[in-house]
Amino acid sequence: MQLPKKTSILLAALSGVLAGVAFHQTAEITAGEYRVLRNEFRQATVEYRGAVAAAMHSGEISRWEYRTLLDRYRDETERFSVGNDALNLREERLVLAAMTRQINRP
Repeated sequence: MQLPKKTSILLAALSGVLAGVAFHQTAEITAGEYRVLRNEFRQATVEYRGAVAAAMHSGEISRWEYRTLLDRYRDETERFSVGNDALNLREERLVLAAMTRQINRP
């Protein structure tokens, strides 16, 4: 059974959009987002710090992981840092990596 041409085109377009979204979410976060995590890391719970350390295990954090960490931080605390005086991506990543090395991962 052959799908109508319009349905085939619609399915192909939808697949392309979903692939684009998945690719975007796996990209690394920005320097400002590393700064937000760094600010939260200082005042967060031990469990949250462990989650950030686990996310930094690969050396960088994806947008997908970042959203999960932000949601978790909001659930665990009532504070939310919004300052963004980030340096640059490489420096922010290195600073957060150094901070997370102090955490014992499960």
